[in-house]
Amino acid sequence: MSLTAFQTECEQQLLDTLKQSRWEVVDRRVEGINEKFIRIRVQSPVVDFYVYNDEAGIQGEGVDIRLEQPDYSDSKDLIAAFIGSIRELENRQDEPGS
Repeated sequence: MSLTAFQTECEQQLLDTLKQSRWEVVDRRVEGINEKFIRIRVQSPVVDFYVYNDEAGIQGEGVDIRLEQPDYSDSKDLIAAFIGSIRELENRQDEPGS
């Protein structure tokens, strides 16, 4: 089972965003039995980014963000919201006391 066009595009934008951030990618896997999904892990702090067929998410200590296609007009809007969430999370972690 191969990755969908959404997964490929979303992963590329995710990796481009992470290259511009202070986070370091430490692992990238394609997982799943019935539905293939991408998991990319960064550290400092440890955060996992997930890309499924029609959703994307971020999980880590104190963060659990899930974005699903039905909540957006199209996949481009979903990807934009996902990337925006990543940037917001990074900005929050840069705040003093975070």
